[in-house]
Amino acid sequence: MTLDTIIKQFFKDDTIFIEGGYGESFEDRIIIYKSIDNDFIGDEYKILEYLRVIKGAYAYWMVQQSLRRIENSTLDILEVDFYSKDIFEKESVERVEIYFDITQCFGKE
Repeated sequence: MTLDTIIKQFFKDDTIFIEGGYGESFEDRIIIYKSIDNDFIGDEYKILEYLRVIKGAYAYWMVQQSLRRIENSTLDILEVDFYSKDIFEKESVERVEIYFDITQCFGKE
């Protein structure tokens, strides 16, 4: 099931226009398309919250953000820690990079 489908069906959010994967690599990047208000940064944070729930984490923390150009694509790469607890209340942290392709939005009004 695609991330776009999960967001629309399970979270009932039809305000985010995306394609692609779950953002775990350049090849699996989340492609964000321009919306009416072009709030792609707000969309990124909504998507992070959805990914938090999908991963079963109780919180996330932004570690670092970088803007890169790869193969004519503008990428906003967010390094994020997801915090989870197992059934014994043992806490774990998963650090991931989430690749957002913002080519369609970046620098556009």
